[in-house]
Order: sequence, then structure tokens, then C-alpha cells
Amino acid sequence: MLFGKKKQAPTVKLDGMVFKFDSSAQSWQTEYDGIFVSIEGKGLTLPIKPKLDGILKVVDSHGTHINKMIDEMMWEGMNRGSAHLACIGVSGADEFSVSYLGDDSWGDLGYDLWFKDGKIIKEGAGD
Repeated sequence: MLFGKKKQAPTVKLDGMVFKFDSSAQSWQTEYDGIFVSIEGKGLTLPIKPKLDGILKVVDSHGTHINKMIDEMMWEGMNRGSAHLACIGVSGADEFSVSYLGDDSWGDLGYDLWFKDGKIIKEGAGD
């Protein structure tokens, strides 16, 4: 840095949640119900909690399929009981992604799904 102090990332409180803008990712970040949330873009559309609740409802509606796919990616030594929804990435009005992660027995492995209009459009295990 040539002069002065590093700029603080903008932070706002909306719907009882604190959002911090990540300029490198060009997204607002927060935590909701223990899940990391990233919302692409510089703007935030209110209300946010109903949007996130709607996303969780869509994900839950695909729970049987998601659990089956996580079961199929497991191998010996991985703790299946540690699987949890860890991240939500909101990329558009009806587009988002989610990541399921586990404990240290999973290493860097996770299961990712992309949704559009309430339907899974892409999914896969990876690190």
C-alpha cells in the first residue's frame, strides 16, 4: 500500500444479519442458520431471510437424492454422519449453488449442487 490505511470492507446489517462485502469475490457474505452464504453482485435485495428460507426449502425437497449421492461418494474411513450443508452461493434471482462438507475424514472432498428454478442442473463430488 502506497499511502494510508487499507480500506475496510463495507459492512451492513439487514434482516438481523451482518453482511460484509468481499471486493475480490464481488459478493456479500454472511452466515445464516450456521451456513456460510455468498450473494453475488454489489446489490442486496430485501427481504433476504425469506429468499434464504426458500433456498433451504428447495434443497430439502431434493434431500433424498442428495443423501443418495453423498452415500455413493463415501469410502471407507469417511464419517457419513458429519455431512452437512455448509455453503450457499446465490448467483441470480432463481439460481444458486450449495456445498455439503464433512469433518476432517472428508479431507477437501465435498458434494456440490447447482440449482436453477428449483431444479438441480449440475452436481458432483470434488475438492
